Amino acid sequence: MTAKQSASYVRAVAPIIHFLSFDIEEWFHLHYPGAPDDPDRWSALPPRSEAYIDTILDLLESHSVRATFFVVGWYAAKHTNVVRRICEAGHSIGCHSYLHARVDGMTARSFRDDLKRSLDVLGSIAGEKITAYRAPAFSVPADSGWFFEVLAENGITTDSSIFPARRPNGGMSSYPAEPFIVQTASGDIREIPISTVSLLGKRVVISGGGYFRLTPLRWHRRYLRSMERATRSVVTYLHARDFDPDVPVDGLSLSHRFMVRVGTRTTKNKVSALLGEFQWGPHEDIIRSTNWTDAPVISPDFAQRACAARRA
Repeated sequence: MTAKQSASYVRAVAPIIHFLSFDIEEWFHLHYPGAPDDPDRWSALPPRSEAYIDTILDLLESHSVRATFFVVGWYAAKHTNVVRRICEAGHSIGCHSYLHARVDGMTARSFRDDLKRSLDVLGSIAGEKITAYRAPAFSVPADSGWFFEVLAENGITTDSSIFPARRPNGGMSSYPAEPFIVQTASGDIREIPISTVSLLGKRVVISGGGYFRLTPLRWHRRYLRSMERATRSVVTYLHARDFDPDVPVDGLSLSHRFMVRVGTRTTKNKVSALLGEFQWGPHEDIIRSTNWTDAPVISPDFAQRACAARRA
């Protein structure tokens, strides 16, 4: 199952730089029942993300921080000027699919087509080859070995799609909760999974999206400091809608309306405070500062084998 397994966890090289990332999509790119999931309807829906992307860019500039923006290809094709502003501000661009469809609902062929389409659009705007990827909703298929193989075939060398904890919309707790290497036939991929904290023996995420908005600022400060004492980096991910207190919720259930809007009014101030108190950077900084010699090395079918072992 693993070619190499670390004894404890992968340490970062001091000074600790935390991974700051933003998933760039529209408010309707949600994977909740009742959300507008028909791409043919999207062009008729009012866009909202651009104003909050500008808020994010202003925040980053005021703190002299760079980040990685994982951009949906459909959004980039419609809002080329926004993606250009992100590039011109010195940030890194990663791929977040073309249509924001769940990968675990695709075949290898349809995933490859979606990936190539998005990489072509993003590469033409950024003026360089895109080598980082994050799956929509962290929807890495648990029973297939083709996900990482297709990424590597198309030049992806860094991935941040693994959510190594249980969550209502998926999660892959069988994967390591630390940076690891996936060895494929087309080359190695450096995986930067979403950070977890142990709570009552369970892995829990507090550093991204709705989890970030739900968690008080003092908890984030405490968590980041504890990770730094352990010489570990934290992976944080946010969306433009995490800054939007009036994000549309029509058609969603009460619980999903709560998850979409809770804490949105305080996101900007929380992010600003953390940007001022800790060091942050894009995925390239994390790749450089991680001690990969201690990283677990796994095969592309790691999750498939883990599932089979649990069933045995």
